[in-house]
Amino acid sequence: MVYLVCFISWVESSLGKTYNNLYHKFYWDDYEEKTTGHLTTRYWYVNGPGGLLGLYVEEQTPNGTVSKPMVAVTDHLGSIEGLFGNNYCYYAAVYVEWGNRDVLLLYGLSHGFDRGYC
Repeated sequence: MVYLVCFISWVESSLGKTYNNLYHKFYWDDYEEKTTGHLTTRYWYVNGPGGLLGLYVEEQTPNGTVSKPMVAVTDHLGSIEGLFGNNYCYYAAVYVEWGNRDVLLLYGLSHGFDRGYC
């Protein structure tokens, strides 16, 4: 007899201020979901043999769902420094002392992008 044991692991987090939930996040493997108010943004991270290759984003907007495939540029540690796609630079960041992130550009990601230092 062979038994298959499967462990499914996920992480959830929320940030709120005085009875006001700012956002809720759900993480599972290479999938991330962020809910702000009644709008949800879904992120699928695409990995290859050398690390992160790209990101597929679905954002809910008042006019419907918008999907954005992006190519990721990372540093030598795997921290995301840029997201590019459809002739746009959607995100650019540098990491300074102690892993602090300075966002240089945030375009077209209405719910933000807060993935940080590796």
